[in-house]
Amino acid sequence: MIIIKKLLSIIISWLLIILLIFLSFSFFLYQDLKTPNKIEGWVSKSGLYQLVINNLTEQGMTSFKVAGLSKSDKQSLSSTIASTLRQTISRSYFNKTIDTVTNANFRWLSGNSNQPNFSVSLSQIQSSFIQNLSVNIQSSPICLSQPGYPSNECLPIAQVFNLSVGSISKNFLLLNQANINQNNINNFLSSSHKLSTKPYYQRYSYLPSDYQLMLKLPFIMVGLVVALLLLSLFIFGISFRLIKLVIKVVLSSTIVLLLLTFLNNNLLKWIENLSVIKNNQASQVIVSIIGSAGKDLSATNISFIKGYIVFAGLMILLWILRKIIPKHKNKNNNHQSPHQEPDIQFKNSDRNILIQ
Repeated sequence: MIIIKKLLSIIISWLLIILLIFLSFSFFLYQDLKTPNKIEGWVSKSGLYQLVINNLTEQGMTSFKVAGLSKSDKQSLSSTIASTLRQTISRSYFNKTIDTVTNANFRWLSGNSNQPNFSVSLSQIQSSFIQNLSVNIQSSPICLSQPGYPSNECLPIAQVFNLSVGSISKNFLLLNQANINQNNINNFLSSSHKLSTKPYYQRYSYLPSDYQLMLKLPFIMVGLVVALLLLSLFIFGISFRLIKLVIKVVLSSTIVLLLLTFLNNNLLKWIENLSVIKNNQASQVIVSIIGSAGKDLSATNISFIKGYIVFAGLMILLWILRKIIPKHKNKNNNHQSPHQEPDIQFKNSDRNILIQ
């Protein structure tokens, strides 16, 4: 029976340690992914907006024959396109669009809709961009140093490339879709790779059920912890063994969480400092989003570590009190017993005197 209790104690201890560690992670997922606010914040700080502007600027540059331009002229032209894009697609409009897409996907994941429903009009952006660019290229000069032009002659971009609103509309298409929605976003994300023509919400139809299960994980974890503690109480009763078991489990979980938090923080720093990441803007955006999530995870771990330390301290105090209180009871009993004996002797002596 003693061997069985020891074996149960070991099994319960390990299960509780694992559950207490994953309780922190599941609470992080619940707290950060229950609503789209956190993800929207991560994206807005990630540099995704600048990445989109840079990619569209490069795509716009290919519409011009810039082979004969000097480096400074190319930079001037690129700057004009980029400033026009920022004028057309403001940061606030970009963030609002991200929020629209994110909210639609969260409604789908939460089971509030059968599919994510969103639509972003690109034809309106294209039209506004062309109008803005046709104005900007009239005022932005390029100082030419190529055959056929006088040395260092500065002319408007429109004159150099013989551009008008009509020619820009015909040849200068940044976006080849009329709009972005849940059905064609695959084509927009990658034109060079053949992605599945099946919409992503159909290919990943299992995600809503997985997401909804993930939101229940913290409550499932808490229920399992309580069940194991009640089982321990049934096996060991309210005893020193039970208190020691709880203290060891909580302190072990705290130490493991501290190590995981330390590794998480240092791993993020190491990834951010990789030269491969520093030289690739798309990788920087991804790492930034992962880094924001990692910092939130560390903050959640620290909160749980503090809670575990407080709980362990209370259990240690309870253990000490249970050690001290029985000793005080024994001392009180020892102090009372000598006083009782003289009374008995006195009474016996009185009886002897009476007999005599």
